[in-house]
Amino acid sequence: MRKFTAVLAAISVLFFAAAFAEEPMSFRDAVEAAGENAAVGGDIDYLAVAAEKDGRYFRTVTILDDKAKELYMAAMAADAPGAVHEAFEAYAWSLPVCYTEEIAVKPKDQAELDAQVGKTVGELAEQGYSHYGDGGGKGFPTVVDMSSGLFLYAFEVDASFEEYLELDGWDGLKNLKVKSGKLCGFYMNATNLDYLADGTYQPQVVPNYTAEEAAAADSVPPLEEYSQRAWPLTAEGYADLQNNPDARYGQVYMVEGVVHQVLSQSPMRLIVYTGEDGKSQPVVVEYPAQSSFNWEAGKSFRIYADVSSACYILPVLTARYTLFGQPAD
Repeated sequence: MRKFTAVLAAISVLFFAAAFAEEPMSFRDAVEAAGENAAVGGDIDYLAVAAEKDGRYFRTVTILDDKAKELYMAAMAADAPGAVHEAFEAYAWSLPVCYTEEIAVKPKDQAELDAQVGKTVGELAEQGYSHYGDGGGKGFPTVVDMSSGLFLYAFEVDASFEEYLELDGWDGLKNLKVKSGKLCGFYMNATNLDYLADGTYQPQVVPNYTAEEAAAADSVPPLEEYSQRAWPLTAEGYADLQNNPDARYGQVYMVEGVVHQVLSQSPMRLIVYTGEDGKSQPVVVEYPAQSSFNWEAGKSFRIYADVSSACYILPVLTARYTLFGQPAD
């Protein structure tokens, strides 16, 4: 049975503590370091910024905690959201960056865009481009913006401003011919985590467990027996977990790591860096019951936990046994 959607698709995901600055400690740091051509987006669960650096494309993600989610919902419900939204942004943008992944899908090169000259806007749509917007002005070219994958392109077309004003919606627009095209930047999907780094649309869904499966998962054997089934979260093991999430449902892992962020207190949910450097291989660890530990960022610990779900590209493991929890050196 399929336990949860394979949001950790078999793609090359690279994690960096800092892709755009020496050490971006917060989402605001990452946005400022990403530059003016970056795209910023998010929803109630996360914030993301997409940017280009040295010809490569990256997406940096911050996972929102319970307080940020409450501020987000307050802003959405407010009749005059200005001040409430500012409060959300001030807090949420101060949260730490969780990971940066390289965007595998690349924009179309200029030669490919040049090959569209002479085609109609409708023909571009048949090739997979989607209409995003259009406009023009007196003394300015008429431009049709089209998206493809995670990027946006501007196509100048053969219509004067006066002719553009006479167009009858899409029926008129689709017959215009392309004179030139260029890359504009990121499309909004670049900051939507339902789109994987390879451009594949893979929305996250609620895990589908039967009552029997849930009961079996909560029936945990003694530590000695449970720990014998544990796999280490080495670099190879982490990559395997990302690439085979469905197959690893219920698999026990020994997780040694450093708390990066506390997402919620009840139930307790943590982002933990499990890499040997203490800054990579993030996973979400959740406790099925109230934890007796007073978790905070920087604490290190060892737990035995089994794979229960996924939070976008992050594996989610349910903690069963915690062996220690001291501050990291």
